[in-house]
Amino acid sequence: MRVVVKDIDQYRIEPPQFVAIDLQDKKVAKAWPFPQDMDQGFGFNATYKVSPDGKLLYVFQEDILVFDLATFKQVDRIALAQPEYPGATPYRWRQTTDSFDAPDTVTSVFTSVDEIVHKGTLGLAKINLLTRKVDYFPIGPMLPMMGFQVSPDHKRGYSVMPKIGTGANRATEWWVWDLQNHNVIKKKSSSPGPRSV
Repeated sequence: MRVVVKDIDQYRIEPPQFVAIDLQDKKVAKAWPFPQDMDQGFGFNATYKVSPDGKLLYVFQEDILVFDLATFKQVDRIALAQPEYPGATPYRWRQTTDSFDAPDTVTSVFTSVDEIVHKGTLGLAKINLLTRKVDYFPIGPMLPMMGFQVSPDHKRGYSVMPKIGTGANRATEWWVWDLQNHNVIKKKSSSPGPRSV
């Protein structure tokens, strides 16, 4: 939360705070200042998940930050793979409101880079919110991806994978993901056809 104070001649933005809100009393029950190295708060695209026991807060951004909710002290950082070159978009491990996971896990499409040969792979990653254990299930070579949608029964995922070319000449594939068995079960080419003006 960032409080904006209206003074006589200006608006003043106070430093960000992390707050816990009492939903019954409709007021702030606790407030903590952000760590000094995060004085601007979390990033705009950050997403959040509280562990089922209510003890830990997971902040999903460039890395995964883990905070103790009793003290709001950072207790862990799970480093994530960064883009291979400046300006590239990383795969962000995100918590969505329509999670297909059990309450104690978060699963997302993610990339990893091998420490030996530095080869990038694309797959599914799963984190246990109680133990902080991360499991990674590689699927194939690192590829760009446009969107990731989950079926209503939460058993399948669907994505569009641009492969080669740009603009009207770009070849793409539709991928169907088996979320329970951590693999891609179907790929269908979707190359653009001729276009009339």
